[in-house]
Amino acid sequence: MKIENNRMKINIENILLFLLMSIPVLACCYILCPYSDPLKLIPLYFIEWISISIAFYFLSYELGRKGPFLLSIIFILSFLISAIVVSEIKKVYGTQWTGSDDLWYLNQAGKVIKHLNYNNGNLIKAWFELVKTGSDAWSLAGWPFILGVVSFLFNSEPSLEFINGVALSLNATFITLVFIFIVNLLKEEIIKYPYVFLTIFILLVLDPLVFNGYSRKESSLHFSMILLFVFLCKIRIKWEFKWFIVGAFGILGLITLRVVYIPLFLLASFLSFESKIKEMKFIKYLIAIILIGLFWGSIFNIELRDAPLRIWIMRDAISGGSGLGSTIYNIPIVGPVIYYAIAPPPVLPWKIATLDRMFTYLIRSFGSIVWFLSACYVVRGIFKKRELLKNNIFMFALIVFIGIFISAIIISDDPRYKQPSNFYLAIMMFLTWYSRYTKQFSLSDGRSLANIIQATPSRIRWRGGSPKGGSDG
Repeated sequence: MKIENNRMKINIENILLFLLMSIPVLACCYILCPYSDPLKLIPLYFIEWISISIAFYFLSYELGRKGPFLLSIIFILSFLISAIVVSEIKKVYGTQWTGSDDLWYLNQAGKVIKHLNYNNGNLIKAWFELVKTGSDAWSLAGWPFILGVVSFLFNSEPSLEFINGVALSLNATFITLVFIFIVNLLKEEIIKYPYVFLTIFILLVLDPLVFNGYSRKESSLHFSMILLFVFLCKIRIKWEFKWFIVGAFGILGLITLRVVYIPLFLLASFLSFESKIKEMKFIKYLIAIILIGLFWGSIFNIELRDAPLRIWIMRDAISGGSGLGSTIYNIPIVGPVIYYAIAPPPVLPWKIATLDRMFTYLIRSFGSIVWFLSACYVVRGIFKKRELLKNNIFMFALIVFIGIFISAIIISDDPRYKQPSNFYLAIMMFLTWYSRYTKQFSLSDGRSLANIIQATPSRIRWRGGSPKGGSDG
């Protein structure tokens, strides 16, 4: 009863703190909003902040008073970087979008709004009108449909600028929710060092944060992937209905965003699960091979582009990029691997002044450096402390990370296809740091190895004597 009362007290304090925080958060959103009349988007910002508060209440309330501050930092930072990106795009293109994929998604969202107006707000009819254009339309319709519906709720006849403002705010909400779900997954460790994880998270999602300034589907894709990842981790410990709901939303999101990632997650989950029966290892790998065979065509044929990577590399070099991309990529065998390990390639110092979107390139360059150094840190940590691989969450994240990285190399397209790996690298980076700093690591069921050792001293041969000064015997 005392524990429940304390929890209720903490939750009430958090709710009040979130309400108080809404004032500075909305003020920052208003200032950073790219839309010419930001007052029209304030109701959306408030609802998004309330949604974040509810997610925090149910998933990560243990962070206590720190929670609202941590989440507001991520939410506002997304708006800040989006404002920088949009301002630089406007200088170059004269609009808030580049005229590429982002404009296509805005136009598709506009079609959704048109169908909703024509069909008196009927969501089902609007959806089928959107996806009837082609056989692969489902895998491209999820984001513009959400964007169109949300925009319609606040303005039945919005301009593209309004829809773009809605897109950037949804991107900020998605990445903040990603943070909440990861906190829930690594609750025991993050509660002890929340600011360390916040720092790691922000540094490793700089490139995704840049894309939050575009009206593209990346943020909704990352959110859907994390939902499926968390679901597959949680059901190993305990089957709960709420996690099946989370998993259903994750799968639905990927079906309508980038379906090819679903077999990757199923395969990664299967491979990282440690069977209690060692004799089943043969069956385990046999099923893995069958899964690869079943989804082989999907992995290599869905959403591949006709334009080869070197076209994009040369274009970036001409427009002020590093100029090293094509040289690195053309190195036999290892070239594509090295290229994607540093993609997007960091800007050379003497080219900074010539960049048309200087801050966008600099943020992405810094993010690439952090990604590469973090990956090296994790690899070094694995070799120095093999026990990390006994953590199912770490192992699951590692396999997903490798799968995304390899698929980015195979697809050989825009470096943004590497972006989803950043979130799983953040998980591994934090767990690696945690195991090194605390001299312990957590198992998949939340138990600390150090606690298990202390609970069973008679079965452990201690180095330098027993814990209480006894003999080694």
